[in-house]
Amino acid sequence: MRIIKYLGISLKTKMRTLMFIAIIPLLVFVSYLIFQVGTYSDYYNTIYKSISVANDFSQKFKNEYDYSMYQIVIGSSNFKREEISQKLEDAYNKVNYLRKSALMPENKSTTKYMKDYVDSLKRSTEIIKVNLEADGPKYDKNLMILDNDIRTTTTMITDSIQKYVYIETFQMNKVHNKIEVERKRNVTFTCIIFAVLFMVTLVLVEFISHSITKPIKNLCISTKLVGNGDFTTRVPDSESDEIAMLTTSFNTMIEKIGSLVEDVKLEQINLRKTELKLMQAQINPHFLYNTLDTIIWLAEGNKTKDVIQMVSALSRFFRIALSKGYDYISIKEEEMLIRSYLQIQQYRYQDILEYEINISEKLENCSILKLTLQPIVENALYHGIKNKRGMGKIIIEGYCQEDTVYLKVKDNGIGMNQEQIEKIRRLLVMPKEEDALGQKGFGLFNVNERIKLNFGTEYGLDVKSEYGVGSEFTICIPKITQNRHYNI
Repeated sequence: MRIIKYLGISLKTKMRTLMFIAIIPLLVFVSYLIFQVGTYSDYYNTIYKSISVANDFSQKFKNEYDYSMYQIVIGSSNFKREEISQKLEDAYNKVNYLRKSALMPENKSTTKYMKDYVDSLKRSTEIIKVNLEADGPKYDKNLMILDNDIRTTTTMITDSIQKYVYIETFQMNKVHNKIEVERKRNVTFTCIIFAVLFMVTLVLVEFISHSITKPIKNLCISTKLVGNGDFTTRVPDSESDEIAMLTTSFNTMIEKIGSLVEDVKLEQINLRKTELKLMQAQINPHFLYNTLDTIIWLAEGNKTKDVIQMVSALSRFFRIALSKGYDYISIKEEEMLIRSYLQIQQYRYQDILEYEINISEKLENCSILKLTLQPIVENALYHGIKNKRGMGKIIIEGYCQEDTVYLKVKDNGIGMNQEQIEKIRRLLVMPKEEDALGQKGFGLFNVNERIKLNFGTEYGLDVKSEYGVGSEFTICIPKITQNRHYNI
């Protein structure tokens, strides 16, 4: 699954995204935990402080206030208004604090009662003060107020405080239990969060590393292919901006190098074709000189009819061989050319040469490089028939299988042994290995090389031979139907 166009961003942005995805949820969760702990801590501290204040208030206030008022009533001490007022003011302040700190509605009501009790205590204290300032008996009145009002009221205040403490303590236990539940839940939730973050981080790390290593691997593979000469390879588009620039530059470089290599290859092919044409031009004059010598010889013998036939054959041969400069002719024309050639040669070697041409009519309109058969027939004559005693025969066959044309030149000449066959096959590939075969290797290489240059390396010339039996050369070319002459 692709993450919303995450693929096209830079490596730096990917790493930042990974950091944010891994850290931000963790920071949020930790912040939540800190906030929760702080909230419960404040809540707990508030309850604890209010209980502490209430306990302190409960333990000191009743004893101190009852004792102070008793000393005043029995006359052991004078009524000190400021001291009594301060005690009452402290009581009011603590009651107000407890009211504000109370977390439960019951305790807010309890603190309201506490305030009312303090108000009642204040009124009772004022009555005792008035009685002390008045004339007449006052001990019994004040003692009754002390016992019935003040001590009763302080007892009620103490009871209210105890109730307040009980409710707050109960609430503290509830908070403690809730904190424990939250702690367990947070531990579980923390484990889940860390597990999820770990898996997400693992996936993202794998994803990012894959987006980096895959293009680099592709670059390495393409580099090896280019090193082996494959300039058609291209590195797939990368998912990262930085590596995308590298792959784009690499592909552009390979494309330019491939184009330059193809240009060089094309120039080499054109140069080779030119060299082969020059070689072919060297072959034709050799044949012409020999033919003219034969014509002169016939003319000197007053064989006018033979001269006419030979000149006609020679004219037909060169008309087709020249073909207005075209490189391709029809197989029918190539057959006419080779008939003219053999007719001319039969005048010279009538005692040793017979020939037979059997080319399928279905091939008449198929195209062939001109002068393809002539060097092979010449080779059969000069290196096969002439080296054999007695009459020899050259058979030329042509047929088609699927989309391939096969032309065979057979002779029953001297043939070749295995060593000579291997040498011929090497010469078809390496023409510079010139030896005793001389022109023989030169002409065969010319034919083979022209076929491969024009039709591809899967086509060309093959040789079979047996010493004392004869040789067979097979030309293999694609079937191309062409209604007119044309150049390479």
